[in-house]
Amino acid sequence: MSVLAAHLSALAGAGWGLVGGLCVEALWLHAHIRSAKRWSWRRPIPQGLDAYLISVVLRVGAGAGLAAAAVSSGQASGALAAFGLGVGAPFAVQKLARSVHLTGALTTGVDPAAAPGPAAAPGLPAAPGEEVGDAG
Repeated sequence: MSVLAAHLSALAGAGWGLVGGLCVEALWLHAHIRSAKRWSWRRPIPQGLDAYLISVVLRVGAGAGLAAAAVSSGQASGALAAFGLGVGAPFAVQKLARSVHLTGALTTGVDPAAAPGPAAAPGLPAAPGEEVGDAG
């Protein structure tokens, strides 16, 4: 029986997921190097080399983590499945990130006791003890 045909350990699944994620990153890099008039290793993306390397590590890590989780839970048992999860995980995370919209400003240094209570959103009932239309 082949080593690849046997059930994988979580570490082996993570390895195959890592390889899948690295393949995606290599294809992206190849396409951008070929399409650039002048390629700069110092600034492969507008945010710079450090941001690029962090993004690669995070995307490849997501693929490895997803593959390891799938293998250890029994959802995937082969190298090809773990590899495919490594390829697909960055795309799934990117799609989810685009669908989540953050609104509102983040505040710092606000005393929670001094802050007014939340007002009811339009069309929703007010919180107990609060009248509708009462903004604070």
